[in-house]
Amino acid sequence: GGRRWTLRVRGGHEFRRQLAAFAQIVSGQALKGELAIYRTRSAGSHRRSMTEKAPGGGAKTTSRIMVKMVAYLPRTERRDAEGALSVRTGSNALLVATAPGRDDPWLLHADHVRRWIRAHRRRLDRISDDTKAEKRRPKLRRRHMQDHLDIITTKQHRRLNAFCHQAAAMLTGFAARSNLAEIIYDDEHKKYIEEFPWAELRRLIAEKSDNLGITFRHVAGEDASDEVVNETADHARGNNGE
Repeated sequence: GGRRWTLRVRGGHEFRRQLAAFAQIVSGQALKGELAIYRTRSAGSHRRSMTEKAPGGGAKTTSRIMVKMVAYLPRTERRDAEGALSVRTGSNALLVATAPGRDDPWLLHADHVRRWIRAHRRRLDRISDDTKAEKRRPKLRRRHMQDHLDIITTKQHRRLNAFCHQAAAMLTGFAARSNLAEIIYDDEHKKYIEEFPWAELRRLIAEKSDNLGITFRHVAGEDASDEVVNETADHARGNNGE
């Protein structure tokens, strides 16, 4: 609007990655892009927020002001890395990874995420039953129920997104710690957790692999090695039995 503004954004240990990237922008190591200011709906937080109410009897909504900074960051170079981490989505675990020279697989079960999704589905089904046309609820009541639905779906989306970030960081961190040069990812089997954002998880694993200088290769089920498939399945069944 023709004038300059000074923004003070949050810091702290939970923003280590963002602060490191911002330092690269300031130093010139990263190619800076655009900065966008927007607001996102908050389902309850101790952080500073703003509250507003839509006209016509709408429910009060709480929003947080967010700042998004886009930049091209330099990639990490890993010269001595070699070998590949074979990762599959299993029937008894969300992710099963086998690394060269390791007898036991790296497993991520995420039972709590399964509980989240099942509870959320039951809740949505009950709301759907209560909002059928035969109920003939007043318009204001229907609007309040829709606002409530928006809140719980937003919360579910955010918690799943946060988990996908954590799972991708754990997997790529294991690959980096094992000094591997490549991740071979096969997510053909998706029955372990229903209604899970598998595409988002794959995208984040590829993104975080690139940040660590690890090559990411997505393969279909029929393209994966039979030896890797059988070994992974055997390990998954053995750990589940224990």
